[in-house]
Amino acid sequence: MDGLQEQAKDLFQNQKFAAPTARYSLVEIFQYQASTESHHKSVLARDLLDSVNCAASQLRSATARLYLVKIDRNNAGQLQIAKQLFLDLLHACRLEGYVQYLIEHESYGLQHFTSTMTSGNLRNPDIFYINTVSGMLLWSYDSSSVATRAIFMPRNSNSVFDNVNIFNAFLSTLDHQKDFINYPWLLQFVCVIELCRWLDLVHGFELQRIRLVEEQTRHGSWISESQEKLDLQQLTEVSQSVGFSVSALANAVRHVHIALELLNINISSPPPSATSSQSKAELVREATRLLSRQVHYRKLDLEYLQERSKNQVSIIFSLISQKSTATSLEIASSSKNDSSSMKVLAFMTMFFLPGTFFATLFAVPSLHWTEDRIISDRF
Repeated sequence: MDGLQEQAKDLFQNQKFAAPTARYSLVEIFQYQASTESHHKSVLARDLLDSVNCAASQLRSATARLYLVKIDRNNAGQLQIAKQLFLDLLHACRLEGYVQYLIEHESYGLQHFTSTMTSGNLRNPDIFYINTVSGMLLWSYDSSSVATRAIFMPRNSNSVFDNVNIFNAFLSTLDHQKDFINYPWLLQFVCVIELCRWLDLVHGFELQRIRLVEEQTRHGSWISESQEKLDLQQLTEVSQSVGFSVSALANAVRHVHIALELLNINISSPPPSATSSQSKAELVREATRLLSRQVHYRKLDLEYLQERSKNQVSIIFSLISQKSTATSLEIASSSKNDSSSMKVLAFMTMFFLPGTFFATLFAVPSLHWTEDRIISDRF
């Protein structure tokens, strides 16, 4: 494992970085005996490292704390932060090691690196990595100080929300679950909640799209008598729409399996050692069972919608073939008429051309047809 860790650090030199931003979003959550507080602020790049460590006055009274930094990644996979600052941030969050390889290659799914003892008889934190349709999240959990330090890199789009709305939705869910910050798997649980909601939204969007396609093709459960038959151009446009739907539904079904696997981890994960964490873990498991049933039934909905979309693909292909055949017959008929006209023209040309030729020949002034010498010297 140590060899993989060291090699990952070396390979991380290939990670690309874009122009850094001046400020970064930072979320802080502090849990006290009587309450839990959350703060969302914007910090300068030079203050970022200090900000992921709690102030001494807050450390004395907080029983648990969480820090989360948002870093944007462009479509080319480049991180919008200075390279050295990002490496220093990983070090401050204690997120070095094989997780760097996962970041560079944007590996999908979940990884958990359990806590180990160091040579100095100190305990390393648990390290978590998760990457789903909405973004990449990595965090460390130190059980001795009950501190979580995280980096969230949202995607530019998840087909439903853009970068800003992905982050805002994540923060909203995190705020509703903030009482669980002493639970190591909290951020994974938040990601699963967001993934379940994404599945619901995608299903709603694609259901409306398929209903519209069924209405337009007049084949399916949703048929309007007032809908006119589509021409070839319109059928081509509808085929593009249903093609997108087939792809989107396949992606959604893929994420159903990912969601169920992530939910199973919450159900089967070993309970934390602390008594308070054990009670929080049991509450999360209870919510997880509810979400698991919800995702299971959503899977059935998506698979049924997949069949409807594939059925529309076959129907549209058949309609396009019919339209193409009709168009070919029209062209053949026109060609036949054009061929008959050309035959008449050719016949008329053959009939009149000899007479025209001889008339022109006899009209040439340099030919004297009434004299003994027909061709003159000036011919």
